[in-house]
Amino acid sequence: MVQKESLPRQNNNWDLPTQFNEVISNGGKKEENLHQLISMIYSTAVDPQYWPGLLEQIYTLTSFFDTEQGEQDENVEQLGSFSDQSLLHILSPHLDQALKLSAHTDDLTRLKESSMGILDCLPVAIMLVNDQCMLRMANQQAWKLLDNGNLLHLSGKYLHAFSGPYTLKLHSLIETFLAVQQKEEDDNASRILQLRDRDSSMPASVLITAAGPFVAGKGLAAVLVASPELIEQPSSNNLRTVYGLTKAEACLTASLVQGKTLSDHAKEAGVSRHTVRNQLKSVFDKTGVSRQAELVRLVLTGPTMINSNRKACEVQKSFAAKNIHEVCKEQVIQLRDGRKMALGCYGDFSQKPVFYMHGIDGSRLQMAFDPWELKRLGLHYVIPERPGFGISDPLPGRTLLDWASDMEDAMDFYGEKRYHVAGSNAGGVFALVLGHLLPERLEKITLINCAGPPETLSFSSNYSPFWRMTMGIGRRFPAMFGPFTKILLRGILRNPRAYLDRSSKAGSASERRINATRPGDNSKLSKLIRSDTTLKDFFLSSLREATRQGVEHLAHEASLLVNDWGFILDQIHTPVTLWHGCENTMIPVQTGQYLADQLPNVKTHFLEGEGNYLILNYAEKILSVG
Repeated sequence: MVQKESLPRQNNNWDLPTQFNEVISNGGKKEENLHQLISMIYSTAVDPQYWPGLLEQIYTLTSFFDTEQGEQDENVEQLGSFSDQSLLHILSPHLDQALKLSAHTDDLTRLKESSMGILDCLPVAIMLVNDQCMLRMANQQAWKLLDNGNLLHLSGKYLHAFSGPYTLKLHSLIETFLAVQQKEEDDNASRILQLRDRDSSMPASVLITAAGPFVAGKGLAAVLVASPELIEQPSSNNLRTVYGLTKAEACLTASLVQGKTLSDHAKEAGVSRHTVRNQLKSVFDKTGVSRQAELVRLVLTGPTMINSNRKACEVQKSFAAKNIHEVCKEQVIQLRDGRKMALGCYGDFSQKPVFYMHGIDGSRLQMAFDPWELKRLGLHYVIPERPGFGISDPLPGRTLLDWASDMEDAMDFYGEKRYHVAGSNAGGVFALVLGHLLPERLEKITLINCAGPPETLSFSSNYSPFWRMTMGIGRRFPAMFGPFTKILLRGILRNPRAYLDRSSKAGSASERRINATRPGDNSKLSKLIRSDTTLKDFFLSSLREATRQGVEHLAHEASLLVNDWGFILDQIHTPVTLWHGCENTMIPVQTGQYLADQLPNVKTHFLEGEGNYLILNYAEKILSVG
């Protein structure tokens, strides 16, 4: 039997289609290749997962990244009549239009996914089929029914009933229904078929109805199946809340929805049939019905059957332990403007907290260290979540400097006068914001592979090709950078593992080595690091939590980082300890050196052989010493 995977699925890699790679392989020397490249841009616009790969390919043909001496990149070659122009300037209007197209397509995709999410909550199997009974869409209940195969199943991609005669009836009804709809002979036409499965004499109702207008003479039929095997017991608490029932009345109602008799329920509840009948009469009075069938229909079509439960973020799943609350907890505080800020707290709660600023792909949950080890070291790390990340309330139009006000409230919450603050990557920038605006509240600042101000984008030749392209757009086309980042993030979220694999291949030797292993498998890695999860898993869960409220907040922050920060580094006099990996391909060592030159009170540690994950090898020293 063909399973869900038989329907169209997204690709599992970021590699461009073969014909696109063939275009690039020609070296971009002919004018016709430029036209084909433009065509590629629009083709990849409808599938965001191809964007990173396309950008890397464009980079091999372009000279828009100036070196510090203003020389052209050695990859630049003649492009026919375009040899004197930057390729990005030629492509930028097409990229801009493609970004808009991609955003529109993604909005439609999100609308579809949201609609499917609602359909998945219903206790009814819902399928869309064409006039040949080919399945085009199915909700989770439908897949459950099809996978079981007792009532309906797929033969190839086509919907079939359990027995041949029922299959003929089903196909005939769908074909007739669509024919009538196409001719608009009966706008309200619908068909009902009673099916019986192989294991039970209980019938299942199949409703065939309209699924939208016909386009180009073609339409789809909606096949809705109400089967006993799909009906789950409604929440007793929901029944009590919605209909004002007592606990006993709610339990009785749930039993009736499950198809149990009054006698069955009386026996299970340990009460008499007389008691159950009195409870049922009370339920009728409260719900306004007079028969059991009406009650069951009311509940099945009411809000209590909608499954509103969603899996909570599983970032902390690997921390699961008997007494994990002793070293790991969340705190939500209210800021002075009424917004809420979430804090992730780890380690020894009796100690004064160290505020750790998460990266741009993180949240309050971006703690890569074992909290039990933090407690052993007498450390209490608190990760404040920035606006719009995770569950912290957003702050529309925020600037980098707005962070100081939020953090001042967080510091006041803990009641200490001065704190040690730390930050990794983009988080380091927000630590520097505090050094600029709240110097009287800081003891010291620790920066770990800290991102640099916009002027450090001139070090683009030291980035990997992917990041060169990304930073180049931020540098040359700031207005395009916001929407570009949104599309890029959506592409990463569609296939994050492919992004990590690609980043690993483009990274330094140390980054590739770390990405390929589990932390516990590498003897050089600090024992502080969680050994029960891979770095990829940690990144994936962290990024998903960071974008819980959408990618817009992360994209906005990215735009803040590549534009003027609003303060000057040489005015920060708080003691700074700077750690930077010399082989970092995401934030090159030149950026760390620039920061060290600008900060007036800094102690540096430039580590040979280390990349973006140097904290894994030096965690205990960095966390304990700063």
